[in-house]
Amino acid sequence: MIHECREREMRRLLNVFIREENESQFKKELATEKLKLQEFLITENDLQTIKVQLRALGLITMSQKRQRSVKDTDTYWTLTPYGNEVMNSLRAIRRPTRTG
Repeated sequence: MIHECREREMRRLLNVFIREENESQFKKELATEKLKLQEFLITENDLQTIKVQLRALGLITMSQKRQRSVKDTDTYWTLTPYGNEVMNSLRAIRRPTRTG
């Protein structure tokens, strides 16, 4: 979400992220229950809860930047300046500390 993102794309990316991050962790459990992680989908209610939580934490905001066509009724989200700082601190590769 460095750049603004359509809400439906945010939902799709969250689904992909959850599948990829948890696939190995749940592989054994899924095999015993004969479930497929690919069948996992965030419900509309879950998405609304996730958005509220991210907004409450000050990480995202509804985007107002782009000029859009009248037909484009999608909702767009983007990182707040604070959300950008948090992302950078979590994703930045730290320089190894020197000893000696």
